[in-house]
Order: sequence, then C-alpha cells, then structure tokens
Amino acid sequence: MLLLLLLLLLLLLLLLLLLLLLLLLLLLLLLLLLLLLLLLLLLLLLLLVLLLLLLLILLLLLLLLLLLLLLLLLLLLLLLLLLLLLLLLLLLLLLLLLLLLLLLLLLLLLLLLLIKLLLLLLLLLLLLLLLLPLLLLLLLLLLLILLLYLLQQQLLLLLLLLLLLILLLLLLLLLLLLLLLLLLLLLLLLLLLLLLLLLLLLLLLLLLQLLLLLLLLLLLLLLLLLLLLLLLLLLLLLLLLLLLLLLLLLLLLLVLLLLLLLLLLLLLLLIIIIIILILLQLVAVVVIELQLFLLLLLLLILLLLQVLLLLVILLLRLLLLLLLLLLLLYKW
Repeated sequence: MLLLLLLLLLLLLLLLLLLLLLLLLLLLLLLLLLLLLLLLLLLLLLLLVLLLLLLLILLLLLLLLLLLLLLLLLLLLLLLLLLLLLLLLLLLLLLLLLLLLLLLLLLLLLLLLLIKLLLLLLLLLLLLLLLLPLLLLLLLLLLLILLLYLLQQQLLLLLLLLLLLILLLLLLLLLLLLLLLLLLLLLLLLLLLLLLLLLLLLLLLLLLQLLLLLLLLLLLLLLLLLLLLLLLLLLLLLLLLLLLLLLLLLLLLLVLLLLLLLLLLLLLLLIIIIIILILLQLVAVVVIELQLFLLLLLLLILLLLQVLLLLVILLLRLLLLLLLLLLLLYKW
C-alpha cells in the first residue's frame, strides 16, 4: 500500500510538473506574440520615419524652389527698375530737347520782332524822303511869294527887269519843277516798290509767326504728353513695386508656413524616435523576461528529470524489494 501511495504521489507530481510546463509554454508563446507585435510596431514606426524623412526632403526642395523664385522676382524687380530708369532718362532727354527747341523758337521770334522794328524804321525813312520834296516845293512857293511882294514895292523901271528875271526864274523853276516831278515820280515808284516789298516781308513775317505759334503749341502739347507719360510710368512703377512687394510677402508667408511644417515634422520625428526608444526598451524588457522564462523552463525541465530519475530509482528499489520478498517467500 505504501508503494502504491508513493506511486500516486509521484504521478501527481508528474502531472503538476506537466501543467507547469504547459503554462510556461503558453507564457512563452504569449511573450513571442508580444515580441512579434513590438517588432511590427517598430517596423511601422520605421516606415513612418522614412515617410517623414521623405516629406522633409520634399519640403526642403520646395524651400529651395521658393528661394529661387524669390531670387528671380528680385532680379525681375531690378530689371524693371533699370528699364524704368532708362525710360525716365529718355523722357528727360526728350524734355531737354523740347526745351531747347522752345528756346530756339523764342530766339526766332525775337529775331522776327527785330526785323519788324527795322522794317518800321525803313518805312519811317521812306516817309521822310517823301516829305522832303513837298517841303522843297513849299519853300519855293514862299520864295515866289516874297519876290512878288518885293516887285510890287520897287520902281517901275526895275519892274521890267525883274519881270524878265522872274520869267527866267520861272522858266528855271518850271524846269526844276519838272525835274523834281520826274524825280518825285521815280521816288514814288521806288517807294511803292519798297512798300510792296515791305508788305511782302510783313506777310512772310506773319506767316512765320503763325508757324512759330503753331510749333509752340505743338511743343506744348508734346510737353504735356510727355508729362502724362511720365506720370503714367510713375504710376506703373508704383503698381509694379506694390505687386512685387505683395508677391514677396506671399512668398515669405509660404516660407514661414513651410518652416512651421518642418518644425512640426521634426517634432513628430522626435516623438516617434522617443516612442521607438521606449519600444526598444520594452522589447529589451520582454527579451529579458523571455530569457528568465527560458531559464525557469530549463530549471523545471531539470526538476522533471530529477523527479523522473527519483521515480526510476524508487521503482528499481521497489523491484529489488519485491524480488527480495519473492526470494524470501520462495525460500520460506
């Protein structure tokens, strides 16, 4: 009976050890599953890190493109400024030329005024030349009147002589008058010709004045147009500057947004790296626990082997005892 009880106890111990082995195997499987899950999480996190790195590279490329665009816009702005400066210089040169033309026209007008004054002086001289013969005629008439008066007061004897002299003088005067008339006619013709020439010159001067006035008006219109063009160019310059400044502000805002995105991605990378480190620590802890479980499993297996050896030894002892008992009974 004692032997049977011992055998039952040994069997119970074997069953308990087998149950412990099964539990340890289940725990081992659970630990392996946890390890696989942690490895999968690590792989997923590594994939996320790679994706974030790709996004960072793309954002850096976008930043470079935006910087290139900024440089191009700055170059365009400089080119536009240079072009506008050149246009302003050209307009200023045109204005200077127009001012020079205006000065020349004013000088021409002054010359025309001087020519007019000279012509007026010539007219006055001609009038004086016309008046001189008339004055001479008047003087001759006065002399005749004086002679007649003297002849009336003298003696009768001298009257005849005086009459003869007067006749001679009259003849001479007539001749002189004829000559003077001829000269006057010639002078009148010359004066008429001169007057005609002066009138023609005056007409020409008037035409020139009209032309000069028209040119002045045209120049004034051109000046006004140039001033309007200058104002329009200045307005365009201001508008272009405003547009370029707005574009620069927009690009700067985009750069700031991209920098903020980069900072957020870097923060996400830091968080993911921290999570990976924590998971690696957990994996290390799980591996250490797995090693401990394996050690415990080895210890349990060794215990089972020892128990089995003890059972074998006990069974051998029981067999020896039974054999001894049988021998004793047989002898007895």
